Amino acid sequence: MALNSLGAPSHHRLSFLSRGGRAAVPQRYAADWVRLGAEEKLSHDNAGENKNYYGYGAEALAVADATVEETRDGLPELVPFAASKTSSVSFENSTGNYVMLNLGHGRFALYAHLQPGSTRVRKGQRVRAGQVLGFVGSSGKSDLPHLHFHVVDASHPLLADGLPYVFNSFIVQGNVGSIDSLFEGKGITRQPASKPDKRSKELPANLDVVSFP
Repeated sequence: MALNSLGAPSHHRLSFLSRGGRAAVPQRYAADWVRLGAEEKLSHDNAGENKNYYGYGAEALAVADATVEETRDGLPELVPFAASKTSSVSFENSTGNYVMLNLGHGRFALYAHLQPGSTRVRKGQRVRAGQVLGFVGSSGKSDLPHLHFHVVDASHPLLADGLPYVFNSFIVQGNVGSIDSLFEGKGITRQPASKPDKRSKELPANLDVVSFP
């Protein structure tokens, strides 16, 4: 499911940074990806433990053939919802453990908040589309396990400007009213099974629940 994606007045689109005396919005087209599991919930058992989230430990895959521009590993994870209550995470560490890919033509893809010790690639390495880069975690300034993904025009995770991108294809399974509704056990509003909402060359809207072929 896409959180803080298109259509959301979230911190992604409201975080302006200065680059060379001009405003930049690195997370302009970013999305936070979470996985729903049994009973259309984010987690099982105790939601205060990262390991209980269905997306925790999921593979972060390269979106294209690319070169690894930069990696960071070894930063710890916070317990869920601690990040929004503390200022101990610095600006430089806010993306947590990450992998940044150089896609060419001045485009760089960021995979942020990975598990510590999970990075599977090194700087300068060539990777293929679909190759495992690391595993989804909750390092840096992260309230719950998720994969933050965006594309920017420079090799720094945040001191850059966000660039638009699209997915080749996906299916919208439904959507949710809010992140809180998931924790309340309200599930999702599903598309009729007889009318799959197939999309191509688009980005999912905020709170869309999607699957990829």
